[in-house]
Amino acid sequence: MRPSNDRTNTLIRFSILFILLTVGAAQSTDITVGPAGTDYTSIQKAIDNASPRDAIEVRDGIYRENVNITKRLFLKGSGLTVVDASGNKSAITISADGVKLDGFIVTNSSLGSEPGINVASNNNTITNNVVRSNKLGIWLRNAKNNSLWNNNITRNQIGIELDLSNNNSIRDNIICHNQGNSIAIESSECNNITRNNARLIITEYISRGRDRITSPVTQQWTIIMASLCLIQA
Repeated sequence: MRPSNDRTNTLIRFSILFILLTVGAAQSTDITVGPAGTDYTSIQKAIDNASPRDAIEVRDGIYRENVNITKRLFLKGSGLTVVDASGNKSAITISADGVKLDGFIVTNSSLGSEPGINVASNNNTITNNVVRSNKLGIWLRNAKNNSLWNNNITRNQIGIELDLSNNNSIRDNIICHNQGNSIAIESSECNNITRNNARLIITEYISRGRDRITSPVTQQWTIIMASLCLIQA
């Protein structure tokens, strides 16, 4: 009878585990944001009322607000979803770890030092966004293991800046027609910067050269690296 009891106990344990996993999956919610006919009309209110791992779909429209993502969420824009900071602070701040941000147009951050997207956390994925007309496009500050892929970062004063930020991946982005640097690196190391279409890359304090930079480069110095932008103005 002992083997039968063991099998029964094993089945009970697996059943309990299945129920726990099912309940956990059921707790993830899809939330909609839009001008009308949605759960919320404000992105920030949707975030404030969401639970970690929820998905927030933000529909077409112009959202004049300063968004602070304080939980592990997936925010999905339509590609025509505009977050406009109205010249006040950052349009989007990522404060929580593990955030996914996809499909937004991010614009009009403060003319001070605030970026369009302020990344102050780790393990985030930022993809398929247009970041334009900001003082600074995307700023990684004390941020690790983030992925910035397939973004269009243009017409800012500076495209991307890494400050005290390590082990990030910046890949397949268009970073052109910014007034100053396309990518600025300060006191950061072990970042993988590859296959970007960048007009000018300037690195300051490259942290003993442990960044891997393989975007198209025509000339290389300790401080300045220049490359050709293939996109016409």
